[in-house]
Amino acid sequence: MTKAKSEQMEREQRRRAVAAALLAGKRYREIAEELDVSLGTVSNDVSIIMGRWKREGTRDIDDYVELNMRRLEAALAGIWENVTLGRVGFIDRMLAIMKQMDKYHDLESPTASIVFDVSEWKATRQQRMANVEGLEE
Repeated sequence: MTKAKSEQMEREQRRRAVAAALLAGKRYREIAEELDVSLGTVSNDVSIIMGRWKREGTRDIDDYVELNMRRLEAALAGIWENVTLGRVGFIDRMLAIMKQMDKYHDLESPTASIVFDVSEWKATRQQRMANVEGLEE
């Protein structure tokens, strides 16, 4: 076997490991440490893998959303202590992460809406108003 062929086989084996780690929700840095490669190598491998997945159509949207939700949840967990301590920069990051999570849940979509029974709302409102009027007397 030639040296070039051997290197190509090693790259493909590493890319399979990177793909498995991605699907497991691991971050680039974690993957790089586990495989003992640079962050740049992982980033390049991910770009290649994503391109292949896109071309092959083997990746559906649910897997993509699930993977990114796990990443966002991990990011949120990583900053949570600083958020609870009231550190403004971390609170801003938390809000940005939560906004992104809402996008994945389609909560920001203009077509997303909360459905409720208007007649029930009116009855509850009237009951509350009657209670308030009773207090004023």
